[in-house]
Amino acid sequence: MNAPERDDAEARLLAARLRELRARSRWNTTLNEVQDRTSARTLTAKAIEELRETGGEIAARAMRKIRERPITVAAIVGAALLFLFRKPLARGARALISRRRATREADHPLDAQIEETAS
Repeated sequence: MNAPERDDAEARLLAARLRELRARSRWNTTLNEVQDRTSARTLTAKAIEELRETGGEIAARAMRKIRERPITVAAIVGAALLFLFRKPLARGARALISRRRATREADHPLDAQIEETAS
C-alpha cells in the first residue's frame, strides 16, 4: 500500500470512529432519557400530578352539580347518612318505643288506684 492509499484508509477509519462516537453519544443520551422517564420517582410524580388535576376537575364538576340541583344532592346525602347510621338510629327508636311501653304500663296501675279511690 502506498502513502496516498494509507492516508485515505486512515482518513476513512478516523471518519468511521467519529461516526461511531457520535452514534454512541446519541444512544447514551436516548438511553438516559428513557431511564429518567421510566424511573419510579418520575412515574410517581407524574401519576400524582395527573391525580391532582383529575381530582380538581372532579371536585369542580361536583360543585357545579351541587349548585344546579341542591335538593337532589341533599336527598342523596340524607339517604346515604340514613344508610350509614341505620343501626344506631334503629337502637334509638327501639329505646324510645320500649320507654313509652314501660311508661304506659306503669301508668295503668295508678289509673286503677285513682279510679278506686274516686268511687
